Amino acid sequence: MSELRVVYSREQIAEKVRELGKSISRDYDGREITAIGILNSSFVFLADLVRELDVPVSCYFVRVVKETGAGNRHNLTEIHFLSDTKLEGRDVLLVGSVIDTGITQDYLLRQMELQAPASLKSCFLLDKIQKRKVEFTCDYSGFVVPDQFLVGYGLDVDGCYRNLPFLAERETA
Repeated sequence: MSELRVVYSREQIAEKVRELGKSISRDYDGREITAIGILNSSFVFLADLVRELDVPVSCYFVRVVKETGAGNRHNLTEIHFLSDTKLEGRDVLLVGSVIDTGITQDYLLRQMELQAPASLKSCFLLDKIQKRKVEFTCDYSGFVVPDQFLVGYGLDVDGCYRNLPFLAERETA
């Protein structure tokens, strides 16, 4: 772990998640939220966030498959909704860990809009506003961060570090 520099502590993250939960609960007072987490990285954030909500919530997941390789810098290739839940008439909240270019999130929201939800908003723990390639404004964001690669709290490198209770930057030798 000596190669990691903590950027946000467990306590800082917990406080931010509490703040987001209060804000979302206030905005959705009297309604039920259908939270859709973007796998794999959002599962820790989504679990903590829904425990902070004071309104009824149901949770589902979507998995985005991106192709990488020669000439393909993370091109979106497939979206898998991991349930047959219909979004029509529901108050939907897309939950993710990091938003940078906004391309994937914009596409996901446009696809969800086709199902005619009552409302559709987004919540991301980390927001890299300066990396946007499409116009996209996150409805609820935790930390606005520079373009740095973080691990922990669900974020990984080849599946490792997801279990860390904090967010850290990897130090390179």
